[in-house]
Amino acid sequence: MVVKFQLHIYAALAEQERDFISKRTKTALQVAKEKGRQLGGLRDKTMKRNKAIQRKANAEAAKLIKIIGPLREAGQTLAAIAETLNDMKVETSRGGMWSPMQVKRVLDRIESAGRGGLRPTSSLIHAATLPAASKARGFPLSFVRAVPAG
Repeated sequence: MVVKFQLHIYAALAEQERDFISKRTKTALQVAKEKGRQLGGLRDKTMKRNKAIQRKANAEAAKLIKIIGPLREAGQTLAAIAETLNDMKVETSRGGMWSPMQVKRVLDRIESAGRGGLRPTSSLIHAATLPAASKARGFPLSFVRAVPAG
């Protein structure tokens, strides 16, 4: 049986060990800093990789807005748009199925990039190529645009 006094001793020893670890860590970081080593933060390669990922995501969103934008303007829900993209066999950037949240993220990306003005276009998808599920939901064909290849 552990006595209350023993618990206090264990707590005091744990606190002392925590202080020792803190001092060792701070000393080691100070030595590394004095040697010129960069501590924490994002490195150049990470920043370049992040910018490349952002460029790719923006390019994909710009292509997808040609389908998503008009459907959203026509009053379709995010879930309906996701289902339409899946019916049309449009893959996500990772090759998966569309969800309403992914559609929202594309819309948010376009809006934050300052390309929020969504307008119908003349490059319409022919009614025969529109998935049956989309026709059944009553999407107006004047709002559905083709995604350019590439």
